[in-house]
Amino acid sequence: MKSTPKILILILLFTVLNCSQYHDVELKSHKKELELYADKSAEFVSEILSRETYCSCIMDVQESLIDKIEAEMPEFNIKKFLKTELKLANDNELNQQIELSKNFKLSQHMIPSDLKIIQKPQWDSIVDQYWVNGVSIRKSIYKMCPKGVLSISKPIFNKNYTSVVFDNDDGGCLKIGPWAYHQLKNGKWLSE
Repeated sequence: MKSTPKILILILLFTVLNCSQYHDVELKSHKKELELYADKSAEFVSEILSRETYCSCIMDVQESLIDKIEAEMPEFNIKKFLKTELKLANDNELNQQIELSKNFKLSQHMIPSDLKIIQKPQWDSIVDQYWVNGVSIRKSIYKMCPKGVLSISKPIFNKNYTSVVFDNDDGGCLKIGPWAYHQLKNGKWLSE
């Protein structure tokens, strides 16, 4: 009977160690997915902006595509649209891709060197000047960004990073329209 507690302790210890190893594998897998998303989103944004824009500035948008569309068009089922366009098997796959997109970070290495990133606080300051002092938003923006301002949503990819959906507000300085759906063909992102 005295060996029973030892056996229970060994079983418990073995279980804890296995759970810990499983958790480590899961964390490493998630980290790899985040790195892959960061690489693919940087590649996509860089390619699209290098050939499709003549803007002066790009806003660092914090809002997700889902949140933006749900706020602007609540009657439109954006999740169903994404699942169909990106050929995702189920809601779980879609939710995984949405979660990855929340990690999108716009950075200078993604964009053409002549494109300036406007951070949200800077944009809010321009808008506040309009409301407080009656300063023309258009004049303030065009003084800082004479060719216009672009903003893009955080891109949402399919599981194998060969299709992507994103939205943009371009102020007339982007050659593609809003609601861009692109596919990777022969190493290039092409709009569909």
